[in-house]
Amino acid sequence: VDGVVIYYLDRMLRQPRDVEALIQAADRNDGLMVRGTNGSYDLCSAQGRAAAREAAAWACRESDIKSMRIRTRKENDRLAGQPGGWGMLFGFQRQSSPLTAVAQYPEPTEAEWVREAFRSIAAGGTVANLVRAWDEAGLRTPRGAVWSFPTMRKLLTNTKYAGSWEWERERRDEHGRRRCESVRTELPRPVGLAAGVVWPIVEPELFERVQAVVRGRRRGGSRPRSRVLSGLMVCAVCGRVMGSGGVSRHRRADGTMLASARYRCSGTADARGRCDQSVDAVRVEAIVFAAVRGWYTDPANATRAHTATLGSSAEVAALRAQIERYDRLLTDNDHLHADGDRPQLLWQETRHRLVAARRRAREQIEELSTPVHLSARAAQDAVVRWDAAGFEGRRSMVQEACALIEILPKPPGPSNVFNPARVRVTMNERATCTGPRSGDGAPPDA
Repeated sequence: VDGVVIYYLDRMLRQPRDVEALIQAADRNDGLMVRGTNGSYDLCSAQGRAAAREAAAWACRESDIKSMRIRTRKENDRLAGQPGGWGMLFGFQRQSSPLTAVAQYPEPTEAEWVREAFRSIAAGGTVANLVRAWDEAGLRTPRGAVWSFPTMRKLLTNTKYAGSWEWERERRDEHGRRRCESVRTELPRPVGLAAGVVWPIVEPELFERVQAVVRGRRRGGSRPRSRVLSGLMVCAVCGRVMGSGGVSRHRRADGTMLASARYRCSGTADARGRCDQSVDAVRVEAIVFAAVRGWYTDPANATRAHTATLGSSAEVAALRAQIERYDRLLTDNDHLHADGDRPQLLWQETRHRLVAARRRAREQIEELSTPVHLSARAAQDAVVRWDAAGFEGRRSMVQEACALIEILPKPPGPSNVFNPARVRVTMNERATCTGPRSGDGAPPDA
């Protein structure tokens, strides 16, 4: 390439970093000439490079000014109660009016369904029953889809039904860092709306009562652990812990139904949805328990030093409770972003703060840890202790013996057959034990 022909330089690039990349390309190409209607730039000469950098700097300035003007105009419109767009909302009908005005009128029939939905939730009804009732009545979303839990929850939390509009306003603090604050602006009554038509569709007091009900159900406390390895395994896809994932049911080849308990990842593979990693609980426990019993069978491990805490057990328990709380908040933050209830910028900032706080709590636990010698016990006594241990006893012994229990990604392709190679157990003596392969004493296929 000998040169580039453009109309104006800012039609090709508007950031100084793009000019530097173009200069580096010119160095690799032993020269590059950029020609345009407003001048030429020889990127091999110092004068040409300086002129290109100056032109890019002015183009970047103009782009920043235009961006500021657009953001200011949109913010002023929002503060005046003029949202930029409504989208397709159930309960409203389109109005052929300028985009700067409220562009939707309530649709009487759908608006009555919306009011009944809010009254039902405020009276103690559930979202699932509401979805079922709307489906039986033949109601569909504005795009023609069947109502589901996420779409119904999004309807119940949309402030436009209460005559207001909630949006995120970006500000910078005294240190120049971006901060977002939630602002709610009242929407005026649409011009020309008949006097007998109710506006807003839902009374603000009723809307706030429903928000308290919906958010309270979503924040519900965590259930007690029902499986020994819950919270002790790590997903190799997203790095989050795996917990009890309920029961999975599928039909065998002979037509009979098989139900199996599952461990399921509590994290997200990306910002768009949940991580889909899960594994058969009974078969994973068989592999891990066999590895733990084998570890205690060795007399050197039965009498070895293990990690105890310098701080009190209450301090360590409080730190672990904080880590679990941060995990739950991370999951809720990802779900809110996936449902469209949390903007990208706020989601990223919240995730950054929670991850940093969780890392600090883990570092504090490590600082409180020091090797403390246990009383000597025979390997046989350790195995007997494992066999006789209850739920909490086995959990503590698994934590003592295992440094890491990792669930590897599921191989591509649909399959209900358990793959023992997905389970990787790293013992505290730093020896890796991988689950048995098919045909080497592995449990029968599901």
